[in-house]
Amino acid sequence: RERERERESVTDGGLPFQERNHNISSTLFPPFILSLSKPHNNQLTNTITHYHTRHLLFTSLSLSLSLSLSLSSLSLSSLECSLQILSLMGIKVFMISFMLISLIFSLLFIPTQLITRPITIFMPSKSLIIPKSSNPYPVTFAYLISASRGDTAKLKRALHVLYHPGNYYLIHMDSGAPESEHQDIAKFVSSEPVFSQVGNVWIVGKPNLVTYRGPTMLATTLHAMSMLLRIAKWDWFINLSASDYPLVTQDGMI
Repeated sequence: RERERERESVTDGGLPFQERNHNISSTLFPPFILSLSKPHNNQLTNTITHYHTRHLLFTSLSLSLSLSLSLSSLSLSSLECSLQILSLMGIKVFMISFMLISLIFSLLFIPTQLITRPITIFMPSKSLIIPKSSNPYPVTFAYLISASRGDTAKLKRALHVLYHPGNYYLIHMDSGAPESEHQDIAKFVSSEPVFSQVGNVWIVGKPNLVTYRGPTMLATTLHAMSMLLRIAKWDWFINLSASDYPLVTQDGMI
């Protein structure tokens, strides 16, 4: 018995052994866990159940929130992808429709233009018969009569001798001649009734300065020939000066 009393009276830090065990258990375990070992404690059991229920609700809410966030992000990404796909499809549809419209337009418009536009085809004439000219004379002569300063009288004489209704006459008065001689020749041609009636005598409106030892005479001749070709149809060309006098009549030449 003495040994048992000594064993009960042994202390740790001034506390009995039983109190020391009680303090250790209260320190290591929370009160509500220690109380689980006590049966028939309904209030503590309800508290633990409520705590677990709240924990489960909080966990489920957090899971649902994270799931909703992930679903919203997924829906946004899917929406962007769908918009990109629609834009690409729109571009493809536009290109395909444009190509189809161009093809239809080319098939419908170009054949109509070819049908409605007349095509000119050169058909050679089978008839080689040349119709007779309205000119009653067999040949027609074209004359160039050139005059210079002081040749008005000679020009009038040569024109009277050479004149024939079936021929054509072009008078070139040198630009070096005075203005009075130019006006005299113009008055002479306009005052002759035969010249005015037949209309086959003309005067060069812009005469050249002719030098008889230079190329200006040839240039004047070519200029006169081009003018006569534009205004009349003739067979032969004769170049004369006012000093020339014919030895053969026009009827004899024709």
